[in-house]
Order: sequence, then structure tokens, then C-alpha cells
Amino acid sequence: MCYDKDGVKVTHWRRSHTVDGASAFRLDWNGLSFVWTGDGKPDQLTAKYAKGVDVFVTELAIDLVNLWALKQGVSPFIGAWTIDNFHTPHYGVGYLANLVQPRLAMATHVSFDRELIGEMMAGVRMHYKGLFAFGIDHTVVNVTKDRIWIREAALPDSTNIVRPDLQWLVHNQFDDHIPSEITFRNTIAENQEQSIRDLEIDPTLFTPKDQVRQYARLSGIQETKLNPADFLGSRRPSGVTLKE
Repeated sequence: MCYDKDGVKVTHWRRSHTVDGASAFRLDWNGLSFVWTGDGKPDQLTAKYAKGVDVFVTELAIDLVNLWALKQGVSPFIGAWTIDNFHTPHYGVGYLANLVQPRLAMATHVSFDRELIGEMMAGVRMHYKGLFAFGIDHTVVNVTKDRIWIREAALPDSTNIVRPDLQWLVHNQFDDHIPSEITFRNTIAENQEQSIRDLEIDPTLFTPKDQVRQYARLSGIQETKLNPADFLGSRRPSGVTLKE
């Protein structure tokens, strides 16, 4: 319990994400409750502290790495490595929501791609049959003790929610010449306590047997070499070349 004053209670617990400090929170007030997990792997602490909440919001990363890679213009390894180390796949969202049993489960941190909505919903519905919605931009949720309804916010036309493309991050970091290889360390092992990792829910519990693939998880402190072009694919900025 990190806050308890004037009838407002906030509960905090640690999440298994990239480094120590990733957090989830539960708000209880006036007989209503709300959970925001932030990013992270499906874990036992979330199942425990979010139990029976009114609105449960967690993240979703669709685990179709080959299709995801084609659409994002990156290598399948990047997709698998990202999901397996840091995020909750669509099957895991349904499994975790089923453990929590909220009045409403929502998924955020997701590309609301109409070509993938069916797959995302199918993964969630494998385990969870309750009320579910995508928490995409402009979504408003109204909650009372008797009912919950969802609507879209009315915003001015000038509102801009466009995110910068990854190519500009790489472009600014390496100027006009991107190296053909970069080396980075597995900071997870260095910056996160193993006890938090040990609370993750085994992915074989929520992943269909015919969808289980090789787990792209890094173990221990090690170095990994990657070609920056794998991050960019066909989105490489004009005028930017690779250094040999």
C-alpha cells in the first residue's frame, strides 16, 4: 500500500519488464477500483493484487512475429525478442484477465491494426469470456457500481497523436551513416532482480500447443550483435547509408 488517505487507496507492485522499477497500480475509491499494469510479462503479483477489480487495463503484444515483422519492416527475431523479454502476448492477456476476473478487461500498448484484430481477439478469447475492449487513443470508460460503458472522446481536429518513426531515432543517433553492426548488452540480467522474473507466469500455460515457438529469451549477462538495418527494413531514411 503506497497511499491510503481520505478513502483513497493505491496499491503498488513490481512488474517484470526491462529493469527494476516497472510498476503496476491499483486504485480503490468509493467502492470502485481500477488497475493499470503498465508494460510487463504476465505475472503472479498482477493476478493476486488485481483480483476482482472493476476495470483491468494491461498491455497486449500480438504474438505473430512473422506477420508482425512484415508489417513493421523489421526482422522476425526483433519481434520475438521484444515480446518474449518485455511484453504480454495476446494469449497471455486472456489468461491473466481470466485469473483477475474484472468487470471489464482492456488492452492497451497495442497497434490497433484492423488486419490483426481477429487474431488478437481470438487469442484473448481462448481464456477470457468476460467484457473486453481495446484501450486505444481517445477511448473513454465510464464506471458506476451498476454499469460500465465505453465511448470515444470528442477532441478538436488539431489534436495530434502521431508517434515519431523509429528511423528518426536511428538517424539522429548515427547521423548519416548507420553502422552495419551494433553490440548491446543484455541489461535485463544486470538491472532486474531474478526474484521478479521468477514470478512470471509460464507461457506454456497460456500459449496453444500448435503456436509454441522457440523462445527468444536472453539468459544471463551476454552481448548480442544486431544489424541496425533489421530495425528499419524498407523504412531507411533517404540519403542514409550503411557503414561497412
